[in-house]
Amino acid sequence: MKKISLLGLVLGFLQILSAQSGPGFADSTFSQNGLKIVDLGTQGDRCNTSILGSDGRLWLGGYSTNSTADMTMIRLNKDGALDNTFKNNGVGTFDYAPEGGEYFKAFYSGKDGSIFGVGIIAGLDNPDVIVVKMNAKGVLDASFGKDGHAIFDILGGTDEAIKIIEDTEGRLVILGNTINQGYDMFLLRLNTDGTVDSSFNKDGIVILDPFGYDNYAADLSERPAGGYYVFGTSSGNGKIFGSIMSVSKNGNFNIDLGGPGSMGFQVGSYKTGINAGKFYNQSLLISGSFIGDEDNQDGFIARIGLDGKLNESFNLTGIVEIKLSPANQADEIFRTMEIASDSSIFLGGIANDGETKMLVAKYGMNGIRDPFFGNLNGRLFSAFPEANATGFELTSSVLDEENQRFYLTGTANMSNGTGLDYFAYAIRTGLTKDTSTSTSIKSIAIQTFSIFPNPSKGTLNLKSSDLIGYSALIFNVQGQLVQSIQIEESFILMNQDLQNGIYFVRVVRPEGIYQSKISLQR
Repeated sequence: MKKISLLGLVLGFLQILSAQSGPGFADSTFSQNGLKIVDLGTQGDRCNTSILGSDGRLWLGGYSTNSTADMTMIRLNKDGALDNTFKNNGVGTFDYAPEGGEYFKAFYSGKDGSIFGVGIIAGLDNPDVIVVKMNAKGVLDASFGKDGHAIFDILGGTDEAIKIIEDTEGRLVILGNTINQGYDMFLLRLNTDGTVDSSFNKDGIVILDPFGYDNYAADLSERPAGGYYVFGTSSGNGKIFGSIMSVSKNGNFNIDLGGPGSMGFQVGSYKTGINAGKFYNQSLLISGSFIGDEDNQDGFIARIGLDGKLNESFNLTGIVEIKLSPANQADEIFRTMEIASDSSIFLGGIANDGETKMLVAKYGMNGIRDPFFGNLNGRLFSAFPEANATGFELTSSVLDEENQRFYLTGTANMSNGTGLDYFAYAIRTGLTKDTSTSTSIKSIAIQTFSIFPNPSKGTLNLKSSDLIGYSALIFNVQGQLVQSIQIEESFILMNQDLQNGIYFVRVVRPEGIYQSKISLQR
């Protein structure tokens, strides 16, 4: 008996170790326990962006501060060590404004293996946009702009580039913010040599102010039919809402997203901000946060059709509200989103329950969390894995499918005297080249089942007894879970405090998900 008991303890311990090294947990083969912190020797180092190079090594970009801020880039080997073959022992800097400063805000890995960086340069005049082109070794491409860099003034005020992509025709498209008698977004398009593309709105620049409010850029995707989707947040007159725009390849608004080529988005009627947006499979995925009933921030992800309507194949309603618990005492904010080749969605963010912690989630294209990921049913919720850090800022993420990693990158505030330092944190994804062994939930079937009567006064009769013994989850039209009940007989009783309206009933079984739409009319 003692031997069996001891064996059980050992097996249980091994299961725990296996779970904590599985999908949704730190990849211990990257640096120490999945975390790499880089001190550049100054008190003001800040990481704003990251990208995978063509050789699979991780680049981090931002700035380091001595007397002024200088554009700084770091390259890490696949084990997390600084790449000593890159620049100065893994670290490179550019200083184009000795009297001011400059820094990277975004990287992009080009089709030919080049790395593009965009950001801000501030000298004696107002800050302007700077674009840099390098080869895989970090050497400037002299054929681009002026010796590898180009500077642009958008409207004569303060300009900031925050995203860059290379479109299918090889042109560079840059998204940013410009401040000149208000806050607006802009698109700047360049030819391959770094000159302005005059075929794009004649001067290569489009100013985006779709609602007449202040606007703040967040993300950019190419539109397969030609043009670009721009994601951001607009605010004014006490309103805050996500904004999505469809810009043609000539610089005009496309006639989609419901007609005008632009749309506002809110979770319910709550103040909502978009932090990330992607085009995928004829739909738009957006994520960010909204201010909910408890006056705190909650995370969300939504799927929108190109007609501007929510795609109800995604979590029944088109929206998933992401909260740590039904009591919802914490703030949850998602800042980054990456989509894998198997359609898995990875979200990177923070949650604050009195202490700011990491929050990572994995969803399928149907809006269902991957139950095998992380420590909280499809999510990883954990403290920052460094005792000497008093806080951290998450700014970007990278999906590395070859090495099955989801990198979170940003800045750590260290208490050991080094100040602000760069960090990269590697989390196992569970993705594999062999999709039969991947922990993707892409293939989970969703089927409808019948409930009667419909409309209902609160008693939901089931036509099939096959669902008895499983749990029924009831959601409102905002995607909020409002009731969970064990099915013990051939009917379900809805809570008396639920208001009249449309609800969705979901039952999860091993072979798939069953769902039904019900109208409650007491």
